[in-house]
Amino acid sequence: QDIIEGVLEADNRAAVLTHLTDLGYIPVRVAEETGGSALPARHVRQGAVRPTRVSTAHLTVLIRQFASLTRSYVPLLRALAILEEQARHPYLRQVLRQVGEDVRQGSTLSDALAKHPLVFSPLGATLGHSGEVSGAMDAVLDRLAQQAEQEESRQDPDVDPDAGGR
Repeated sequence: QDIIEGVLEADNRAAVLTHLTDLGYIPVRVAEETGGSALPARHVRQGAVRPTRVSTAHLTVLIRQFASLTRSYVPLLRALAILEEQARHPYLRQVLRQVGEDVRQGSTLSDALAKHPLVFSPLGATLGHSGEVSGAMDAVLDRLAQQAEQEESRQDPDVDPDAGGR
């Protein structure tokens, strides 16, 4: 659990608390500062978010969106940036940012995903590698999403896996 310090410019203390909570932070202390220069909010966003489990539902949505972007020939780094922007889960957003940075620095997607076992299973990273090698990333992502949906239905006894609904 890292403690992150920073300065945000806002209309009032309540706006800062709301913003930090929306980003997934748990504010410990927020104090008003008079005068001086404030750092833009993006400096606070770059701080580490406590690693947490990402739900199967969040992952399924992410994988489906990724497959759709891939099918639409969106370049990988742009797709990762779009997914990061759209991710609602703070830790998932942070992981996507790190994956994008690793890929930008020359890592393969599968290697970048494998660095985050709390989010991406070893099987997911391995399937990602097969998608890279075969050139069929969208098909592999669709299959991965199907597996995630099946896993989610096994965890939720109220969902009928034979109903075929999504």
